[in-house]
Amino acid sequence: MKVDSGSDWMSINRAAANRAYDAGTSAAFAAAMAETDGKSDDASGRADFTSMTRQELRDWMNEEIRSGRMTVEISSPFITMTLQFDGFGTPTDLTGERVDFLDMARRGIEAAHYFNDPDGAERYQAALDIMLARQEEA
Repeated sequence: MKVDSGSDWMSINRAAANRAYDAGTSAAFAAAMAETDGKSDDASGRADFTSMTRQELRDWMNEEIRSGRMTVEISSPFITMTLQFDGFGTPTDLTGERVDFLDMARRGIEAAHYFNDPDGAERYQAALDIMLARQEEA
């Protein structure tokens, strides 16, 4: 009886292919992480949350997550603020309109209190605090 150690031709090639795929994926991920476009920042590097498009807020939020200054969990109210729905409940962002996200966060806090959602109010307050801190950074 012959006992196979598992190092046959197919398993060796599969392992090499997986390593090559992982290396390519890591390179693509690293390139994506390195991308910044800064559309939402003014000349001094501060974000202007009083006049941003939803896409600019998404880009800013993704950059904050990439840089490690924000976690995905903390970003949940920002994700909510970037969504816009048409009259049928379908997400859309075709207008490119400028939005005051500081005011939107304040209204989110009020709505959470109205609907007796202290966790939601806390998340929107944290988002507001983050935006105000980033707005003041030079």
